[in-house]
Amino acid sequence: MAVEEIDIHRPFNRMGIDSLMGVELLLSIDMTLGIKFSAFELVGDGTIFDLASKCLAQLNVSIASVDMAA
Repeated sequence: MAVEEIDIHRPFNRMGIDSLMGVELLLSIDMTLGIKFSAFELVGDGTIFDLASKCLAQLNVSIASVDMAA
């Protein structure tokens, strides 16, 4: 899937993310950014946008500053 086709507001549970993919994603975030999340962060109605927002908050970066940099 092309990056442009990814809906950042679509819940993970509707994107076909299984438990193994979820664990791999969380491990990748931990290894890359040093941010630990519970697997529960990906269940329910969680989205890429939600997870990214939590990462930015952990890094003390505001969403507004990211929008302006793009």
